[in-house]
Amino acid sequence: MGCYVMVLGRIARDVELKYVQGSGRAFIRNVVAYDRVIKGEKKTIFLDFSIFGVAAENISKYLGKGDQIFLSGELDEDNWTDRDGNNHKTMKLMASSFEFAGHSRKNQYSNEQWTPPPQQQAFAPQVIMESDSSNPMPAYEPTHIMPQPQGYETPQDEVPF
Repeated sequence: MGCYVMVLGRIARDVELKYVQGSGRAFIRNVVAYDRVIKGEKKTIFLDFSIFGVAAENISKYLGKGDQIFLSGELDEDNWTDRDGNNHKTMKLMASSFEFAGHSRKNQYSNEQWTPPPQQQAFAPQVIMESDSSNPMPAYEPTHIMPQPQGYETPQDEVPF
C-alpha cells in the first residue's frame, strides 16, 4: 500500500477521455492545480493524475478545465529517461475516486437543461431543479436520514425547536 492522499484543486488542462486499447476501459490523464503556503508565500502546485472507468467518464461529461475537483487515491512515482540520458522522477496521483467540489463551468452557457451526475456515494445529496429557469444552480436536499435505534423515542421536551 502506498501513500493515500486527498487533493482539492482545479483541473488544469482540457479534459480528454481516452480508452485503453484492447479492454476499452475509459481513462483520463490530467493535472490538478492547488495552492500551498510555504513560509508565508503562496505557491501553486501542479500534480499529474490518472483516473479510470466510470469516474473518468463522469469527469469528462460534467467537468472541464478550471473546474474544482476533490480527488483521492495513491501517489505513484514515475521514472523516465530523457533523450540526453538523464533520469527523472515525477509524482502522480492514481485517483480511485473523486467528488464534485463546486459549480461546473462546462455547461454554463448551454441551452440544454442541466442533468444531475450519477450518484458517487451511498449518502450523496439528491439534486432537484428549481422552478426558476434563470437560476442554473440546483437545490440540494439530503436523501438519507439516519434511522433511530429500535425502542428509542425522543422525549418531546428535549426537542430543541
